[in-house]
Amino acid sequence: MKAFLIDMSTLSGIYRALSFICLGLVLVAIGWLYQRILFRRQALPPVPAAQPGA
Repeated sequence: MKAFLIDMSTLSGIYRALSFICLGLVLVAIGWLYQRILFRRQALPPVPAAQPGA
């Protein structure tokens, strides 16, 4: 929110456009990395639980 309200107000023209593009790319990269980490954890085989009395 700070990036949109305060930091972008001081920029003008092409710098503002480039800043929005870079911010969007960073957010997409963070989402992509989060998805890779999330699906990697789900892909691991579950550890079998110890059977009672065994």
